[in-house]
Amino acid sequence: MNCNIILDLMPLKIDGCCSEESAEMIEAHIADCPGCKSVYETMNKGVLISSEERMDVKVKKIQMFKASVLQSVSVYLAFLLIIVGVWLESTTPTGLENGKWAFLLILPATAFFLSLSNFHFVRIHKSQKSASVFSFVLCILFSGFGCFWALFHYGAEVFSGNAAFAVGGVVLELVLSALSGILAYIYARLTGKE
Repeated sequence: MNCNIILDLMPLKIDGCCSEESAEMIEAHIADCPGCKSVYETMNKGVLISSEERMDVKVKKIQMFKASVLQSVSVYLAFLLIIVGVWLESTTPTGLENGKWAFLLILPATAFFLSLSNFHFVRIHKSQKSASVFSFVLCILFSGFGCFWALFHYGAEVFSGNAAFAVGGVVLELVLSALSGILAYIYARLTGKE
């Protein structure tokens, strides 16, 4: 058999994609041809993957896909909350009514949205727990910064005039911070953190 034909068929045999007859033909040829046998052994190095390793690769791909979906859904949810908050805020009149949706929805949703940036840095965390705690703290810090900005922007009288909305915003912020921590934990687990 011509060596060029055998060399063309070798990748198919290594990948397990050729017929039994072709595989037998390749094996018979490399038994008698030292040059083709050397090429075959070189090509076959590192390609031999056990079925368990193949399964691990498949599981990792599925896990990464799930992590990607989790990240996308989380970002879209946060963005949707921000859009709803901005729309509701745009419908409120000026004066003491202005700012209530900022305190209740926009600031907590924005802090949640910003805390999701931790997903991109999950590989620097030592564990799932550290990723989770960091995301929770990040959300609280962003929220605190947002509240200080809102007090400066709207004034303390607007805050006191919308105390129920402000308290609701604090409660929502705690819920979203906890959710951010939980999502970071799940994301870290899906991406292979211990």
